[in-house]
Formats: sequence, C-alpha cells, structure tokens
Amino acid sequence: MRKEVTEWYLNINMKEKFPRGDKATLDHIRQLITNCIDATKSNGNTEKWFSELRTKIHEMDLYKFVTPILVKKSKVLEPEGLLQIFDGPDKDVFPWDIAADAEALWLRWMGGDLDGFLMRGIVATKTVNEEGVKKTAYSIDKQWKKRSANVPGPNGLINGQWWPLRICALRDGAHGASEGGISGQTDKGAYSIVVSKGEYADDDNGETLEYCGTKSSNPSSNSSTEPVAPTADTLLLEKAYMLKQPVRVLRAAKKGSTSKYAPREGVRYDGMYEIVGKKLLDPATAMIRFSLRRLPGQDAIRCQGVEARPSNLELVERRTLLLGERGNGAEICEIR
Repeated sequence: MRKEVTEWYLNINMKEKFPRGDKATLDHIRQLITNCIDATKSNGNTEKWFSELRTKIHEMDLYKFVTPILVKKSKVLEPEGLLQIFDGPDKDVFPWDIAADAEALWLRWMGGDLDGFLMRGIVATKTVNEEGVKKTAYSIDKQWKKRSANVPGPNGLINGQWWPLRICALRDGAHGASEGGISGQTDKGAYSIVVSKGEYADDDNGETLEYCGTKSSNPSSNSSTEPVAPTADTLLLEKAYMLKQPVRVLRAAKKGSTSKYAPREGVRYDGMYEIVGKKLLDPATAMIRFSLRRLPGQDAIRCQGVEARPSNLELVERRTLLLGERGNGAEICEIR
C-alpha cells in the first residue's frame, strides 16, 4: 500500500461506543465504490454511480460526527475503503476528480483531522471600531497544529483542494500569508502565490500566468540615476526563478473578476507552476512581471463542470457560515 498508516490510527481504542447509524452512513461509501466498479465492468450505468460517489465524498468532507472509532469500524481508510478509488487495483475505473477528492479526504482523516467544520482551528474575534463598524477578524487557534507553508513543492496538497477563506489555506500549509499574494523565505525563494483580481498587470490564462511582484515605494537613494530596489516579495519570486524552484499556485475569488479559472468563492489550489521568464515593467517602482507555466502531468484546473471546486455543498456551507457574520453587520477581515 502506497499510503502510510499513522500511529494514532493504529492505536484507536476499539472498545469505545459509537452510534450505529453514523457507522452505517460511513459504510455506504464502500458500497458505492463497489457499485462503480461493477457498473464499469458490466457496461452498466456508471454515470449514476459516479455522480452518487462524487456527492458522497463531498458530503463526507463536511461530516461533523466523525470520530476515530467510527473511522476504524467503517474501514473507510482501509484498502476496501477510499484507497480503492486512488490506490487500488481498479483505480483506473474512477474519474480523476473523484480520485483526487478521495485522496485528499484520506490524507486529512489519516492525519488525524476528522473535523468537517470548514473553519476548524480558526478563531473569530468580533470588534467594533471608533466609527461603530463591526468587524470579524479570523486567526488560527494557538492550540491548533498548523502545517508550515515554508516547504517547497505541493506540501501534501492535492490539486483542487479548496478553502472558504485564505486563513484556512494558511492553516493547512498551502500559503504562508493570510493577505499577501507571495509567500516564501528570503534565502530560499517563493513557495506559493495567490492569483486574484487586483491592481497589477496580471494575466491568467490557466496553464500559463503573467504574475507581477509588488510595487516598490522606497528608492535606494535620492539620486534619479540609482535603480529602485525591488520589494522583498518581488525578490522572493526572483530567487525562485534563479533556483528554478516551482511554486504552488492558488486562485482566489475576487468581486468583479472575470477570470474563468478563478473559483466561484474562496481559495483553490491549482497545482505547481515554474517561473520561465521575467520582464521589468516599470523601473520607477521596480515592478517586475513573471511568466509562469504549469508543470505537466497534473490533473486539470478544477474550474468547470462536475469536477469544479468548490462543490455546491461547499458553497452552501461557506455562505451559511459567513452569512451569520455579515447578517450581524460585520465586515470580514483576516489576520494571522
């Protein structure tokens, strides 16, 4: 088996009590997997079973009742469970998006994160400023085991993974900043970027990107002959370009955006891109635009069709969560 079983899973107390109905709900995924395999081999109605399986996995990702004993008793993480979809002998039967979502769920649950709440590990702080404007600021709970984003490569992410807010992407190690679009380390370069509609001359063509660094407002001296120093964020991209280090690309929804690749809401991980070129657009602000190309061999960007993320279930969940904040007249902001 390619995926490693974690220690916490091996040490689950099998004597714990559990609701039988909840176990039956989890058990159903194995029957759906079997139905998909059987329908494929017998030229049956695969569309029906794949649709049900796709929806079931999206539902499971949001379940609030999952406990260690339920996971173990249902065998959902065993070879006869989710692993069949992306790592079993019949894995080629399943559509690529279902396989990706099954793997992402398997990794999260096997890692011990069984909470289906979209905002798990996130603390909401409500404030009122001097003008009487209500705000809700989000930060990561200090008790939460946050994954570091200072890692090159996918960092355990699966193409198409989605989050309701950028703070959640920070929580899961997708991107190292809740607001800035470029994240990395000075000596090692950029690890990730967030693409969204903004003030810069970016151009998103899906498999290729034109992505700007940030504007410098601090000339190196008062002399007009001295070049303006690039910002720290721009230097991160320069370093990644020099090291030929691919970066994780996340796309974020933005009001007014016309990009067909952006998610309808929230933030989505769209795979690894390499920086293949750069161009100085404005010497006065040291504005550099970088050309990026998506690495081959990855699943398609999940921006359309039944494969699109966020799923309809995720959209409903996000809107329900945030409607409560905005219904109280609060603005939404994110802090680390």
